[in-house]
Amino acid sequence: MKQLISIATAVLVGIGLGYLLFGGHFGRQGSRSRPHRSVGKSDRPSGSDHLSAPGASGGALGRPRGRSGRQASSLLRSVRERNIQLAGENKRLAGRLSALQQDLVFARGKPMAWPGDTPTRLTREAVVAAVNQALRESGIDGEITDKDCKEYPCVLSGSAKGRMTSEQFQKILGSKALQAYKDDHAQTSITNRSGHDSLGRPWVRSHFAIALMMAGPPGTELDVKRTVHRLRQLLDATTGQ
Repeated sequence: MKQLISIATAVLVGIGLGYLLFGGHFGRQGSRSRPHRSVGKSDRPSGSDHLSAPGASGGALGRPRGRSGRQASSLLRSVRERNIQLAGENKRLAGRLSALQQDLVFARGKPMAWPGDTPTRLTREAVVAAVNQALRESGIDGEITDKDCKEYPCVLSGSAKGRMTSEQFQKILGSKALQAYKDDHAQTSITNRSGHDSLGRPWVRSHFAIALMMAGPPGTELDVKRTVHRLRQLLDATTGQ
């Protein structure tokens, strides 16, 4: 019995010594879990490695976007300023065009529509026939060569051999053929040209234009600006000027 107690006591003492020597290690070994490490600069996940790559960090990406925004804003301001300048230039040109148009109207007059009560004597066929007849009655070798009756009144142009003076043209206007127009207004223009033919012989030729229109009421003057402009245009076309 004493021997058994001695053996048990030895076993217990051995277990105790074993626990003192190895128990702490075994306990820590058995309960040891995977150590937790905080992520530092040297332990960043691979996903962070991509963001921290040169030229690809958040700060690096933000700066180009800022520059692009400033460039777009500057471009927009430039376009707006240019539009304002163009609008001002268009307004200035429109004013200039209006002034030029007014000058043309002043120099050329306004086109005149044919009156609804235009007498037959002022129609194209009537005035052409009457002026040609007046030239023959006055002994002048000439005739009507061109006419413009798109506006009122009809404007006629013609040519005649020799030099024609204003006195001669007054005789034409006072001829019997033009008696039906004695109360009307006559606007005329004459130009004479001279030169030499291929054999050196001199020549003289007259070109004239005439327009017959109704006179205005007593005490009023007609606005003949447009008629005078048309006379000159037709005469220039006849003479090749």
